[in-house]
Amino acid sequence: MSQPIEMIIAGATGLVGKSTLEAALQCEKITHVYSLSRRPITIKAAKLTQWLDEKLDIPSFIDPQNFQ
Repeated sequence: MSQPIEMIIAGATGLVGKSTLEAALQCEKITHVYSLSRRPITIKAAKLTQWLDEKLDIPSFIDPQNFQ
């Protein structure tokens, strides 16, 4: 038997994030999904926890040059 999977999705209100969220919620192997977004998600599910922050931004300690 495989380990239970918990997942964090950043940007779950966008096109890709919403599709990823919907797939994750349907997947039996994923036991819980945490969404991190600026706007509330309209999807309701027992295994979904929403983290909302209107000022969500890349923290200043991350240097964007590392991702080029």
